[in-house]
Amino acid sequence: MIDLNLYKTFYYVSKLGSFSLAAKELGVSQPAVSYSVSELEKFIKSELFIRRGKKIELTKTGGDLLEYVDDCFNTLQLAEQKIFNSTTDNKYQFNLGVQSYLINALTNFNKYIIDNKNVRIKFIDDTAEDLIKKVENKEIECAILAGNYVGNLTCKKIKDLNMVFVSKNNISLDKNNISDYRFSLPLKTTKLRKELDRIFLDKELQINPIYEFNSNHVCLSIIDSLDAIVYIPKELVEEKLKNNEYFVLKTDFNLPSIPINIVYNEKYISNKAKEFIKSIIKNS
Repeated sequence: MIDLNLYKTFYYVSKLGSFSLAAKELGVSQPAVSYSVSELEKFIKSELFIRRGKKIELTKTGGDLLEYVDDCFNTLQLAEQKIFNSTTDNKYQFNLGVQSYLINALTNFNKYIIDNKNVRIKFIDDTAEDLIKKVENKEIECAILAGNYVGNLTCKKIKDLNMVFVSKNNISLDKNNISDYRFSLPLKTTKLRKELDRIFLDKELQINPIYEFNSNHVCLSIIDSLDAIVYIPKELVEEKLKNNEYFVLKTDFNLPSIPINIVYNEKYISNKAKEFIKSIIKNS
């Protein structure tokens, strides 16, 4: 017979890294948590934690067990949420992973959320790779990502981001002395930079950036602080472009756009969340 309470205690101790924090989360005493862990260790005939004073670490067996327990509890949480959303007439809720800088670019999406009074969303910010893992591991229902996605999850495109070169100064690029300009570009290892480098090669442009970045948060700071020409989604600086605080540099070649997609697991997402996703796509 499987005692789920023992596994639940093990789950919280593993996640919180503390017996006392797990006790507080579960609303029981610390000795009760220690007893449950000991009982589980007796049952599976293996030590789950290495105790070093107040600090604890998972053993190899504990780490292996957590992979299964983690998946079970994530699945149960999604099941609860899915059933809650299907049996609730009005309000529904779900966890949405999103790269935070994208929020500024999704104007129609934001307007739809504000106008829709029946949805409650818990936003989770992380890298695209980690958000995908969270959806795959059933920690969140869906995630909004920038860039192309190839995998086993269902993927729907919301819109495209328009990439531009932006500067605080209204200048025209001169191909003959382009190396004199202060450029800030994505890291060489990113897909975005590789696409850009291919364009430069085709156009015989020699651009050696002074600055490189891996985050659009950093990118926005570079424009203001370091007076550089930055490669950025136009939607992120729309207001400043309208107010003539920033300027788009004209080029004689097309720049690649970036698709924004929403990904989810078809099996575990609730019908109301799917309806919400369809509305997001339609309104975008």
